Amino acid sequence: GTAAVAADPVKLIRRIHEELGKVRYGKTKFILKYALLVSLADGSGLDFKDEQQMKFATLYGVGCAASKKGGASGKTDTKQQDEEKKNNVEPKFPKVFFDPEPIEVVPLKSSTLNRVNEVYRDLDESVLARAIENGECDALISISSDPLGINSATFKAAAKMNIPCTGSGGTSLALVSSKYGIQLCGNAGGSVATSTFTKAVSFVHALSSVWEAKYSPFYISRHTGEFHQRNMPTLKSVLEACLPAFIAVCVLLRCLDLYASNVGDFDGDVFGGLSHLKWFLEWHVLPTVCCIASAYSYAPEHGIVVLMPAAISSCVCGGSVIAALLTGRVIAYLVGRTMYACIRLKIPATMTNIIVAGGTGVFVSTLLSYSRIVVAFCALTQLIRGIIQVPMPTIRGSKIRGAGFLFGCCFFYGSKIG
Repeated sequence: GTAAVAADPVKLIRRIHEELGKVRYGKTKFILKYALLVSLADGSGLDFKDEQQMKFATLYGVGCAASKKGGASGKTDTKQQDEEKKNNVEPKFPKVFFDPEPIEVVPLKSSTLNRVNEVYRDLDESVLARAIENGECDALISISSDPLGINSATFKAAAKMNIPCTGSGGTSLALVSSKYGIQLCGNAGGSVATSTFTKAVSFVHALSSVWEAKYSPFYISRHTGEFHQRNMPTLKSVLEACLPAFIAVCVLLRCLDLYASNVGDFDGDVFGGLSHLKWFLEWHVLPTVCCIASAYSYAPEHGIVVLMPAAISSCVCGGSVIAALLTGRVIAYLVGRTMYACIRLKIPATMTNIIVAGGTGVFVSTLLSYSRIVVAFCALTQLIRGIIQVPMPTIRGSKIRGAGFLFGCCFFYGSKIG
């Protein structure tokens, strides 16, 4: 839900489906076949209990509504399944079947929560519970469910078929285990870290352990393909994406220089001295922007979790945007592996947040400070700046400010002639 950063329920469902495609168990391909998820539309998302049930909510579903092709997204409707079961006919689909197309998440109902819950209860009994009893499901993911109320039919069927369950929501999962005797697996009770990606990884890792299958978030998902997974940007493209920030900082610095030439001294300014602002703009703003942009470009699935360590580590880049770009790349690499290590070690969610979002940034900052790598990058950055700003000889009385002017003319001419 929005209170736990995973704000988009559609993205959460699709991410779980994509992570299931990374489970390796022979030629078997795992998919999210059925799903029902209610999300409040006032910013509460999945993390708020509405006693009055009058808030506006939306019910999203997978496999519970007719698809565009006219059939159910589960390949076979429940009526046909019942007929096959009565006639002792083997169903046309196995427990896990190949589904090369992306998952289809359909908004089934948007209304007040009490009306949405009525639709949910009907689908829970007629679709989810029946699918579990027919042996179509190998596991169950519960996210802040209602085991004794709306979701009771599903959990009764899960207990009958003895399938494992994982998810989040400590109170509801405690009822699932105590009232129905369903096996809980993984770090059930809290969503590891706070992003959609980390929740999905936590759920799928727990289920793969029960299935005795291989899984890693760094595998290539069979639902998306190799090209989608490895289409990483280059550092050059990340630097180009930061161009608006560079232009804004350069213009602001120029305005400060003009102000200083007219006023005479920054320190006498009524705002407490603009010299500190100029120093901050020259040495910290652009490295911070580059570090955060680099970290997010290489690990967008982690969302805000990757931004915090990037912001911490950028403080030791010494004004070098080259060091900031490489630091962001290192942060993106370490955050995913640190998060997955915490999941495998079953570290609680709060401590995982501290380790991933805070500890990674502190570790990288300490490593950069004591390794003296930043000094080399700062020297390289100053060399490039010196080449660009080197004064040029006066031509017919016209003074060219630096070699950067000639570089700009050269690239501008090259872009025009192709």
